[in-house]
This record gives sequence, structure tokens and C-alpha cells, in this order.
Amino acid sequence: MKRCIAILAGCVLAAAANAGDRLNVKIGQWETTVTTKIDGNPIPKNVLDQMPPDRRAKIEQAMAARAASKAAPKTTTTCMTEEDLDKGVQTMDIGADCKKTILSQTPTHQEVAIECTRNGVTSKGHMTVDAISNESIKGKMEMTVGDGKVIGDFSGKWIGATCAKASN
Repeated sequence: MKRCIAILAGCVLAAAANAGDRLNVKIGQWETTVTTKIDGNPIPKNVLDQMPPDRRAKIEQAMAARAASKAAPKTTTTCMTEEDLDKGVQTMDIGADCKKTILSQTPTHQEVAIECTRNGVTSKGHMTVDAISNESIKGKMEMTVGDGKVIGDFSGKWIGATCAKASN
């Protein structure tokens, strides 16, 4: 679940693979605010069914508490480089177990499919990013994880050409 949130934050500033059609945003330091909602249980039912009842109850309780805590907006900073824009890669590493496919892109809109496999569990998702201006973005990402769904709404703003240390 934590990895899904990291993927979401990293994908917020995802850019087009073809430099001519890449998302038209400035390079430099970006501040992104993400609000995440978790519906259902991200642990597959068949995995839960194999757990002893006491352990299952603890995990379900922990997941409910985690879902409630994710509803609060989280703000991070990342550094977007020309290389990031040219290659269409995230500013955060989504991991070798995740694959990103750009479905469509223009200077103002991008759609991306994401698929991750971790510990035998595959999650799939879809993200849209809209460049409101070259200094402002907004978007949404939905990832299906186990028997649940992680939904993230985000907005980002360019805060300067010089990158400080990113916060995640």
C-alpha cells in the first residue's frame, strides 16, 4: 500500500516519452499535494482466508486505520529535470516491479497505465495528468490492489528552477 502512494506521488509529474509531445511543464522544483482514498481491502481475499483469525483481525484493523490516515492530504517536493521530461520517467523510482505505459499525451494532457507485481500480487492502475499551465498540474490516479482500490487526486505547482532536496 505504501508503495502505491509512492507510485502516485512519483507519477504526478510523469511526462511524455516523445519530447515533441511531452507534457508542457517547467523543469525544477515542484510541490505536489495528494489526497488518497482507499476503498476495500488491498490484501487479496485468498491471502486473508489463509491467515489465522487473530492475525487476520489485526491486519484488517491496521488496514482500516491506515485507510483513514491516508485521507489527509500529503505534500511532497520533487525535482523535475529535462531528462525526466524527455524520457517520460517519474521523479520518484516506482521500482523495477512496476511498468508504466503512456497511453496518450499532448502538451496539456497525459494518460498512463501502470502495472506492478509485488509478492505475487499484481496491481493495475490508470493515471491522468493535466497541465493547467506550465507551472500548475492536476490529476487523478486509480490503482486496483488486491480486493481494494487506491484513488489519489493530486495537484502540483512549480516552485522554482533550482532544486532543493526532494521530500517524499
